[in-house]
Amino acid sequence: MVEPALDLPGFPTQPGTPPAFPQQPPIGVGGGDRSTKTLQGELNLLNTRGYINLDEPLVEDDNYGRRTMSAVRLLEEKAGIDLDRGFAGPQVWAAIDAALTPSTA
Repeated sequence: MVEPALDLPGFPTQPGTPPAFPQQPPIGVGGGDRSTKTLQGELNLLNTRGYINLDEPLVEDDNYGRRTMSAVRLLEEKAGIDLDRGFAGPQVWAAIDAALTPSTA
């Protein structure tokens, strides 16, 4: 019996091949090179600057919960990033960095 291939974003596989794991999993699945608390702080800053619209600021508690995930989804929509179920991967961090970097124009 042949096992079906897993179809997970970021984990391409072929039948019978163990999944390859990305070098740095996004925050929200137990990885990332920045902390969830840093993410929450930067999302709050984007909210203060009007880039995204949160009902109320996130609690900066290093807990990647429902509200943090929803804020990441808002950012993904605003930045035109393909929705990644609210995980903070490289595209989300690039969008945060771009939004927080002052324009030189």
